[in-house]
Amino acid sequence: MLYFGYEVTTPPLADAGGRQRLGPGWSLADNLGTDYSTNGGGAGSNGSLSFGRVEFVPAVPDAATTLYVSSPELLDPISVLL
Repeated sequence: MLYFGYEVTTPPLADAGGRQRLGPGWSLADNLGTDYSTNGGGAGSNGSLSFGRVEFVPAVPDAATTLYVSSPELLDPISVLL
């Protein structure tokens, strides 16, 4: 599960079709090449801060040593050593 928080932007985040999104389009990868997909989540806002969670499947394999969290809003993926 990925938990996130970010400052609300003006204009709001939008997808490729121009529709407003509740949060960044998160994706997950690891050093083993595991194919992750989203499996639900949720988000909310207090007007200045948005927060939420995204669930990915499958679980991260025990043999993975690095997890890469990406989003169109990030210049580079976030690397997490496991």
